[in-house]
Amino acid sequence: MLHHSVDREPDETPGEDLPVPVTREQRAAVEIGRGAQGVVYRLPSGHIKKKYFDSVPDQVVEREFEHSAMAFAGGVPTWRVDQWLREERTIIGSFEPGVRLARVIRRRPLKAAALMRALGKLHAQVHAIRTPTERSWQIYDAARSARILKPYLPEETVGAVRNLVSASEDGFCHADLSLTNVLYDKGGLTVLDWARSGHGPMTADVGRTCAFILARPPRLKPLRLLNRWFVRKLAQAYVAAYVEQTGRAHDEIWAWTAIFLARKLTGPVPAADIDLIRREIVRLSRNLG
Repeated sequence: MLHHSVDREPDETPGEDLPVPVTREQRAAVEIGRGAQGVVYRLPSGHIKKKYFDSVPDQVVEREFEHSAMAFAGGVPTWRVDQWLREERTIIGSFEPGVRLARVIRRRPLKAAALMRALGKLHAQVHAIRTPTERSWQIYDAARSARILKPYLPEETVGAVRNLVSASEDGFCHADLSLTNVLYDKGGLTVLDWARSGHGPMTADVGRTCAFILARPPRLKPLRLLNRWFVRKLAQAYVAAYVEQTGRAHDEIWAWTAIFLARKLTGPVPAADIDLIRREIVRLSRNLG
């Protein structure tokens, strides 16, 4: 779900400590987006209202509010959450302008590499956030994850890959940083949708984003024959920028990327994409261990 920049004062702190009065009349709104978890409205005040469906667990709404606030307080460009209306299952916050990063890359491929480098730096900024233990949710199980690669890895490398991903450093992860959850505006990139965020291996978080890029690449009609080469270059630019900022290992990231690609094949995948994903897993796996 999307919302969308308001200027921040240096000493501002988001969350319930900065309530923005919203009257019943102001809650009358225009729908601007709808997703699997709820509906997004634009309020007359210029704010955004995210109304979650009853089927969405309460802890998901809680995560979105608390982790959006933590990210904003940590200096990550994201929306500022102002109110959490628990009984209404609603969060009210700032409108952030921009276009989905996936759309920008499709339309402006010559700018794509620079944008992916910016995304890698931004992801490193997300991982620099220090979260209280009580606000952490374990989102990846590194010890078990390598098993899914057994059909694609030579037997002798399975143990090495398991050791590789098990050594990943834990920290705060977005857990859903796809190109559709990042907005591009002239001012830069803005991260949205923190509902899945939590505590886990940070290189896994980066590998998940790489898997999004490689499994669901931008469809570039003028460059159709070069599309696979193009998206690999995008993933490499993103990872290189992240590693430059953090010093974490390339091999861990590519191992996690292969794991998340293999996970995708356990669910519904368009028939045309199955062979593509398998080839990517094999390509990545050859260089692991």
